[in-house]
Amino acid sequence: MSHQLAFLNGLTLKTIRERRGVSKEYLCNKARIQPSQLEKWEQCSETDYPTMKQAESMAKVLLCPLAGFYLEPSNLPMEQLPSIVNKRRVQDAANFDESALKLAVVQLIQIRLDAIEIAAETKIRIENACIPNLDPDFTYASLTLRSWLDCSIEEQIRSTSSRKLFLLLRARLEQRGILIAQFNNVEITELRGMALYFDFLPIIGVNAKDHWPAKCFTLIHELVHLSKRRSTYCNLINQESEDEEEVFCNAVAGEYLFSRACALKEVGSRLKPIDVESIERIAKRYSVSRDVVARRLRDCCFLNKEEYEELLHLFELERIEELERRRSDKELGAQRPWSPSYERNVADTFGALFCELMAQGLSTGLFSEHDVCSTFNVSSKGLEKVFKEALQ
Repeated sequence: MSHQLAFLNGLTLKTIRERRGVSKEYLCNKARIQPSQLEKWEQCSETDYPTMKQAESMAKVLLCPLAGFYLEPSNLPMEQLPSIVNKRRVQDAANFDESALKLAVVQLIQIRLDAIEIAAETKIRIENACIPNLDPDFTYASLTLRSWLDCSIEEQIRSTSSRKLFLLLRARLEQRGILIAQFNNVEITELRGMALYFDFLPIIGVNAKDHWPAKCFTLIHELVHLSKRRSTYCNLINQESEDEEEVFCNAVAGEYLFSRACALKEVGSRLKPIDVESIERIAKRYSVSRDVVARRLRDCCFLNKEEYEELLHLFELERIEELERRRSDKELGAQRPWSPSYERNVADTFGALFCELMAQGLSTGLFSEHDVCSTFNVSSKGLEKVFKEALQ
């Protein structure tokens, strides 16, 4: 059976891969091609070309249109990526392949550029993000952000779940000119969130693999980074860090989601500091993680160092057990009782603001239905569900 060949420009393929910061090993693994094949293609072999299916797979991995492989390298559009400060802590960092991380940045940048272009075409006004400067005291900084986002503790409690709280925070941030999107090809141990600062339409990226309470924490943590007008990678969200800025971001996010005042109030009425079930009830009440509640109890001296660390160790063991259980169930072919729909995942990935812009572009004739379905990789029937999920 013959296969149609893609007579692409091998030097262009290599240029795109290198500009994206993608290793040969990563591309070969994800596109399911042999390293020897990629080597020949990038060296512009006149007798060896990929099939169309292989070329399409590489284009999908590299987040570029297939037609881009046929351009001359000099005709490729220049991509301006922000200078990003690495706040991550990764074991064996010297041998760590950052390809997935780099592609997550490219994905977010593409969403941002598309959003700006669509807004200009549809005359939709995006607010200029006037993020306030924060006081060095994390308590005052937290109050400043709560006032700026206009999100009260009572409103937070009424959100009823950590996902609802995430959607609430996302809506307030996007209303204030900060784009929120999610990436899903990076492990949370490697990257939990990123802040990409631009004078207009900065971006907060959240790891889709994380739990919803952690995602809420990431939003506020990365917002603090944006308030400093800088771009960052982070993987120590809500964890101990030796980095001064990370410590401050964690402190502000923790205070925002479950303040010392809230901890004092809850201990005075219902919260038992050393009781795991009690901590879990309060965590659900505020739609935060148990780690955040325990940290505030430690800050308020309701827990000593040993008790606090024992709780964190217990929570971590339970998380590991849960991951192992899910992995085992998946290997055995067991289905989860409930999992989010594909359309919900798409809406979560692109965020409400981008989906709103795409819906407006569709209604004004700027895009065809095929264009929008291709962007979201959904069917016509699924497109309506994406918009419903994103714009609820």
